[in-house]
Amino acid sequence: MSFVEKYPRLWNFFAAYFPDADLDNLTDEVVVAEYKSEIQESALQQVVAELDKLIVDTSCWEQAADDANRYFATQEENLAWLRMVRRELAG
Repeated sequence: MSFVEKYPRLWNFFAAYFPDADLDNLTDEVVVAEYKSEIQESALQQVVAELDKLIVDTSCWEQAADDANRYFATQEENLAWLRMVRRELAG
């Protein structure tokens, strides 16, 4: 299964909010905050649950990063970014 099939809500968040953030000079933390301000709490919890599953599903990390227009040299960098997104979503 692909990233979008396994994690449809998370894919929607990554693909809709992150790709153009650099052009708008937005940090990833600001992107997450904007998303949180626009989504209902129940939907947010579903996204966090999908992110928790993704964090342990390394097979989808590269596609998730691509869909978010983020590029990482190592899996450790990718994991750090996913954990930062998780922290910001839950905070």
